Amino acid sequence: MKKYIIYRLIFIFITLFCIVLVNWIILRSIKIGAFEVAVLNLENNLIAAKLDADTIIQLKKHFSLNENIIFQFFKTLKNYMLFDFGKSYFSNNSVLSIILAKMPVSIALGFFSTIFIYIIAVCLGYIKAKKNKAFDNISTAVLVVLYIIPAFVLGSLAILIFEGSSFFIIGGLVSDNFLQFSIYQQIKDFAAHMLLPITINVCGGLLFITLLARNIFLNQMQQTYYIFAQYKGLLSSTLFKNHLLKNFLLVFLYDISSIFLGVLFGSSLFIEILFSLDGIGLLLFESINNKDFPIILGIIYMLSFLGLFLRLLNDIFIIKIDKRLKMYEKNF
Repeated sequence: MKKYIIYRLIFIFITLFCIVLVNWIILRSIKIGAFEVAVLNLENNLIAAKLDADTIIQLKKHFSLNENIIFQFFKTLKNYMLFDFGKSYFSNNSVLSIILAKMPVSIALGFFSTIFIYIIAVCLGYIKAKKNKAFDNISTAVLVVLYIIPAFVLGSLAILIFEGSSFFIIGGLVSDNFLQFSIYQQIKDFAAHMLLPITINVCGGLLFITLLARNIFLNQMQQTYYIFAQYKGLLSSTLFKNHLLKNFLLVFLYDISSIFLGVLFGSSLFIEILFSLDGIGLLLFESINNKDFPIILGIIYMLSFLGLFLRLLNDIFIIKIDKRLKMYEKNF
């Protein structure tokens, strides 16, 4: 296990190293780094449109531009490894603090969407496995249609249909007077804001998980133990709870991090923009419009780190709980 963890940590470091290298090359090639922004800001504050040579030299020294190119890269690498992405070009606040302030909204949207995807997929997959072929084909066709329609199209249609509805509140995460509500009213207000974005996320994420659940249930229903249990008169609900669901949950745990990250990095980004949810997606959209490169590159690095770290934790967890892998654990 220790050897496996060390290998994965080395892989994570190499991946992050490549990300930092690409980020650094992009910043140098576009010529809109922190130095150029500082020069522009100072020139805008001066009556004369040009800075003197001494000021330029001091600025270059401050941003280590007078050092050789290898030193500059490894300084950038050190800063990224310490999660020091510099400051935003426009708000002049720490990029890390800006990203961390927006992260809870995106994580909440991704978390609740993933939970609902799996709950609906398990129920629908079991029904598809039990029902006739016509229901299976029709439900699969509906899921395929929901999957191929882009999230921003579904979201736009939902806004047109439900805008002004008393049940759905469109725009923002909570109401302006949220803190003045009682606990019940706060839960209701949060649900009213999140229900539509989560529904759009769920629609696009159901197809593969539902088909996976259906195939697992069909495979288990053809096993000898399941047929024998049916002949003995065990209830379908008992078989589902004690056998089918357990086997599916093991596969579910294998892939939960991938599904969560897919929702978090995929459709959620568009959903946040459409529904004005103040998360990573909306921050990335605004930063691209403003050409705020430290935030853009900081988000890319943070999401990459989060994805690699969650995948490592997921793999370690699976090795610990799966009895089929425990016999091989000493070889990792």
